[in-house]
Amino acid sequence: MSLFSNRVERSDIAEGDHIYSWRTLYAHHGIYIGNGLVIHFTPPPGKLTASNPFSSLSSSSSAPGRGQQRTCPNHPRCGSRKAGSGVAITCLDCFIEEGSLNRYEYGVTSSEPLLIRGGGGRTTKQSDPASTVVRRANYLFENGFGNYYLVWNNCEDFALYCKTGIFVAGVGRSGQVATYISACGIL
Repeated sequence: MSLFSNRVERSDIAEGDHIYSWRTLYAHHGIYIGNGLVIHFTPPPGKLTASNPFSSLSSSSSAPGRGQQRTCPNHPRCGSRKAGSGVAITCLDCFIEEGSLNRYEYGVTSSEPLLIRGGGGRTTKQSDPASTVVRRANYLFENGFGNYYLVWNNCEDFALYCKTGIFVAGVGRSGQVATYISACGIL
């Protein structure tokens, strides 16, 4: 990792890391729990509709088969989720898809830039210990994280909560929407 990129190799990630993968217009976030598995937050299968302009942004094909249960030869737990829940477990390959693997940085000093070239994440907030992060992610896998909304309850919010235990209500607390607006040239 460098000042200009949060890109990492698979061998560089550890349990409890907040990772993300760049897709066409956005980054998809999750928590690496070890053994080649990631817990992340997406809309539950069947919750995407053609009338939702953000449906292609709010899901990833790492969410099982766009409404179907995913069959993955890489890991038997890949595609696991509780009925109606947006919290899923996938293998690292399915999480990354065709994107790049990146790690979100915590505890960045205020003198370092928070946004890096190509978007991506850094925060001055401190991460809890990895065991706490993984325990939180597993708890949310079992119990859910509420309804998925691109603007105020998305995959980045899920990962930030797992890492810090802090849930900030309101629009724009994570970088997902800012990244989308920037990528589309809206502002």
